[in-house]
Amino acid sequence: DPEVLYRYAETWFMEGLYEQAGLRYQTVVEKSEKSSWAAWAVVRQGECFQHLGQTEGAHFFWKDVLTRYPDSEAAKLAKALLKD
Repeated sequence: DPEVLYRYAETWFMEGLYEQAGLRYQTVVEKSEKSSWAAWAVVRQGECFQHLGQTEGAHFFWKDVLTRYPDSEAAKLAKALLKD
């Protein structure tokens, strides 16, 4: 279930374990690429990179959301994050 996988990744993110969280979010994308959970997982991957001080990597993921999920709510957030 993509939601379960996403929420599992969130536990790592909330603990500040951004590398591990990024890997868990990738699992969401790989197992359910078409779901809205995947779109949110890609946004979060960008946030993981941002927390790790890798702005360029963060922007890569947020731009990917805009490309792959352009009409999603996650894309709206990605667009806002790119402006910051």
